[in-house]
Amino acid sequence: MPVNKEYNYKKFIEYCARLRDISNEKIGVGILMFNKFRIGRGAETYTLTAEKLEQILKQLDKDIFRIDLCDVNKTSTGSQSPLRNEDAKNLCEVFSSMGFEGKTFSSFGDNEQSCCGMLNSSDESMSEIGTKSIEHFNATVELLNWAKEELKL
Repeated sequence: MPVNKEYNYKKFIEYCARLRDISNEKIGVGILMFNKFRIGRGAETYTLTAEKLEQILKQLDKDIFRIDLCDVNKTSTGSQSPLRNEDAKNLCEVFSSMGFEGKTFSSFGDNEQSCCGMLNSSDESMSEIGTKSIEHFNATVELLNWAKEELKL
């Protein structure tokens, strides 16, 4: 996972288990349903296949996490092919067969300034690939550290 380039997500998963114990709420994991996504001309494409989804889910606990599969907006940093409804349904069957709760959802439009699951946010800017995801991840880590300190975990 791209986040693992900067952070050890396995430690984060451990913290999520603690947060689940405290909140009694399952934690949603958003997974983008890429279909032949390519960052630039000549670059290798990436598709979320059933096998790749299974590989991700094997690292997660169905009692702690729920799965949110999202289609992908157009972006100036890459291109991709449209995802067929049948392919999305097959991905849902993967997480269901592994005992996860979950859903698929579509973003509201394909404007380049939109993010998955968001309405157009014209003040959002993408200075580099993954910037917003890393910022949200950092905020989550801060929240978990605060909870850890407050609850003396």
